[in-house]
Amino acid sequence: MRGLNNSQVMIFAPKGQITLANIDNFSYKLCKQISLSDCPFFLLDMSEVSFLDSSGLMVIVRAFRIAQQKGQHFVISGINEPVKIVFELVRLSEFIDIYENRLEFENSLFIAA
Repeated sequence: MRGLNNSQVMIFAPKGQITLANIDNFSYKLCKQISLSDCPFFLLDMSEVSFLDSSGLMVIVRAFRIAQQKGQHFVISGINEPVKIVFELVRLSEFIDIYENRLEFENSLFIAA
């Protein structure tokens, strides 16, 4: 997992599968990055995540709420098909902005500016 930071966006990019087997590590790292970030945007880049179970989904929703409480705009990018199905089933896109990839997100920042 890598976290990249600039003045506007904190990017967190997990890799592999996010399941009950590794959920504690994922949760700790994701929530720690949010708590350390002073950026107005927090981007969860899922482009290298091959699978996500319900425990991962719950952590993402919790992270979204933590970011909201800090006044950060939490967004997600790079969801592959198996993960996208899970997101669609729970209608996550109704309250979290989801972008096709990082570039689409970055372009949205320039359009809004």
